[in-house]
Amino acid sequence: MLKKDTKTIEEVLETVPVVESNEQEIQVNDPMLLRPTELPLVVKLPEGASNAQIAYAKTLNGYAYKNPTKWAEKKDDHIVNGAVVKGLITKLKELKNAPDPVEGKLKINNSGI
Repeated sequence: MLKKDTKTIEEVLETVPVVESNEQEIQVNDPMLLRPTELPLVVKLPEGASNAQIAYAKTLNGYAYKNPTKWAEKKDDHIVNGAVVKGLITKLKELKNAPDPVEGKLKINNSGI
């Protein structure tokens, strides 16, 4: 059985930057400094990627973190009943020469809310 690497509260607090301190040894930290706000990208594109690939890669990165088991199943091509079902990575590669995505000016009237 593997033994988990555990740290005491004191060891964790030593590595955390202190934002405020007073004469009573009370430490107050900023929760945004303690919480990671950026995750590493799952899909990284080369320099010459099209705007359609960039937009689709943003969606894929969010999907990979939200549903990691489904991401593992759908990212590669599969053969189902003798037909090839394209995976998400293949769809991303096919967007190389696609036109730029159109962002419409969607307005929501929330006066009835």
